[in-house]
Amino acid sequence: MHKLSAAPAPASHGNRDGSYSPHQRTAARYDPPRSSCCQDTLPRIAQIVRPSPRSSKTDGVRHVGGAARPSDHSAPSVGYSDPDFQPSGSLSITVVCFCSQTERRQPALPLWALLVASGAALVATADTSSDICPEKCSCSEQTPRAVSCRGRSLVEPPDGLPPDTAVLDISSNRLAGGLAELGRLTALRELRLDDNRLPAVPRGAPLRLLSQLRLLSITRNGIRTMYEDAFRGLVSLEELSLATNKIGHIEDEAFSELQSLRTLNLSGNQLTTVSPAWFRQLANVTTLDLSGNRLRHMPVGVLGGMAALRRLLLAENHITSLHTASLVGPRNLSSLDLRENQLTAAPSAALRRAAHLDTVRLSDNPFAKLPAASFAGLSVRELDLSSLPRLQIIDSGAFVNLSRLVELRLNGSGALRYVAPRFVRGVPALRRLLLHDTGLLSLAAELAEELAAPLQLSLHGAPLRCDCVLAWLPAALAAGSVKLAQPESTLCETPEQLRGSRLDTVPAVTLGDSCGPTLVPLGRSTVRRDTGQRLTLECRATGRPAPRLSWRSPRQNTSRSGGSLLLRHVTEADAGRYWCVAESSRGTANRSVTVRVQEVDIHLFPTGVSSKFVTLVWNGTARNNFPRYQLMYGRAGEDESDYESRIVTPFHRSYTIGGLQPSTSYQFCLSYPDRDSRPVRISCTDVRTRDAAFMTRGIRREWTAAAAAAAGVAALVLAGLTLLAVAARRYRSRLREENDKDTGSQIPLESFYSPLLSQSSPS
Repeated sequence: MHKLSAAPAPASHGNRDGSYSPHQRTAARYDPPRSSCCQDTLPRIAQIVRPSPRSSKTDGVRHVGGAARPSDHSAPSVGYSDPDFQPSGSLSITVVCFCSQTERRQPALPLWALLVASGAALVATADTSSDICPEKCSCSEQTPRAVSCRGRSLVEPPDGLPPDTAVLDISSNRLAGGLAELGRLTALRELRLDDNRLPAVPRGAPLRLLSQLRLLSITRNGIRTMYEDAFRGLVSLEELSLATNKIGHIEDEAFSELQSLRTLNLSGNQLTTVSPAWFRQLANVTTLDLSGNRLRHMPVGVLGGMAALRRLLLAENHITSLHTASLVGPRNLSSLDLRENQLTAAPSAALRRAAHLDTVRLSDNPFAKLPAASFAGLSVRELDLSSLPRLQIIDSGAFVNLSRLVELRLNGSGALRYVAPRFVRGVPALRRLLLHDTGLLSLAAELAEELAAPLQLSLHGAPLRCDCVLAWLPAALAAGSVKLAQPESTLCETPEQLRGSRLDTVPAVTLGDSCGPTLVPLGRSTVRRDTGQRLTLECRATGRPAPRLSWRSPRQNTSRSGGSLLLRHVTEADAGRYWCVAESSRGTANRSVTVRVQEVDIHLFPTGVSSKFVTLVWNGTARNNFPRYQLMYGRAGEDESDYESRIVTPFHRSYTIGGLQPSTSYQFCLSYPDRDSRPVRISCTDVRTRDAAFMTRGIRREWTAAAAAAAGVAALVLAGLTLLAVAARRYRSRLREENDKDTGSQIPLESFYSPLLSQSSPS
């Protein structure tokens, strides 16, 4: 049976240390049967020898008469040599039989043996060429092969990259192109092009041959647009990072062929909106990062095709609200990051549609208050509301029916002053409550009633008022139902006699079991609003028993609304001092807030009044302060809901309203819509239309004036025509006279009849 195998050449033919350079030969062995070589001698070795490209000599074989002879003639062998071999050329094999006494031609080898031998030699050549490493790069000797050209100031991909490169890092260079050259490395599985100067992934699918590519990272470049064929052919791609570029536009089909994708990172770009078409084919993506863009909302259905999505990162955008259906599509969305946006109200309705949410991060949003049912009926286990710079109040029932909630973070909100006694309800799994580094003054005992297991509580860094409201906590600490984080830093701020005392060492008896109401300082003592703006005044108090709250306005009207007084559209009549009063059986406390109202400098008045229409004009320095206005009008005494309206822009300076009734009083108001689409009046005027006879008189006067004007015009036209006719006649007369004079002066004297001339001459 024939045997063929590839093996290195003998050590005696290599370097002194037994190693070989990439250009030295590699040999293949062929052992023929006994009958295929000299009949009287046992064949020993058959070698297919590939010489170095730098030399035409075969190591260990000397050439005689165009054939290669072994140095040792004592052992018969079959030698195959290609002395003219070139790495990129074809393989030529000569078969010669050498015996100790005679030399004769060997019958040709079977064709299959020659083909196998040629393939082995070519594979050996490929193996040696893969050992070449570009000058400015470092190459690993492990499999799969990794090549790093990171930070070498390259302006284009290096030449001579090994064709079997599986991991290539060309980050931190100055590449501005060359993706087509990299697209020829068909063995690539990871390609990193971060921190370069690529302006785009060009059209034409430059990476279409990289069907084995698993990871592609092109972060921190200058890409502005993603074209629809940029990633065509990358059918195995699992992770794509385009973070920290300048991408503002993505064509609809840019990601359509990335059906194996698991992670898509588009953070740190300039996207102002997202299109459902981008993600329609990304059914296997589990992580989508859109943080650090300029998004203001998430369109409905944008996640409809991302059934496998588990992590959605939307931090550091300008999102003001989430539509109820914004998160519909993913079946197992477990993590949502909405940090550092512009949310002013909790998106509870949208969160409830994501039934498998585990973690929600909402820190660094401009929440001012968390009212009742802000977070209700959610499946979350971890809720992060830390570092809310404007949060002052958490009302009763803000966190309701959160049966899986384990950790609630409210720490780092320096403006937080008040937490209602029952701000959490239905949270049996709660284990960690973080309230440290806030402005919190107290925490009511009703919290302990909601706990089903020991709670880890943090209050350090808060200016605590150690009075009867906190008397429950030392007892809970002693019983082990509450464990205080950093107890050595949890200190009393007031009253003065307990200032600096550790809360866990203050006896409950010292704090007492009842105390009078204490008002929580919220907001400023003076607030200013423009006419028509919305104003909410907040007041909260602590004490035991719980105090009752009421507001007294400048007109002595009292509103018992749980500490909140809403003035939907303030007017000058609403200006003055408002009093918040907290009352209980233990006493009374009050504080005042002064409201100042600035009139908007826009005035509306009529300039033309008829029986059927009124022309209105408005002016003032504030007329460009609003994007659009409404002109509201109706009969005097009618309800405002029956008024009709016309939309006008700041570019209008006047407007005529027709279809009115004669001899009728109307009210006309210039207004603008508030955030609830309710009209806010800026300026109003009352107008009574003329009687029906006024229109008739106006029509007669208009006809008389029109007839007089027509007669005047006709007279002017007639006079003009007369003047033109006279001028034309005079012009024709003058022209004839001039022609007659010119004709007489041009007849020479010789042309007259000579007898006549002779008769007229003297004799």
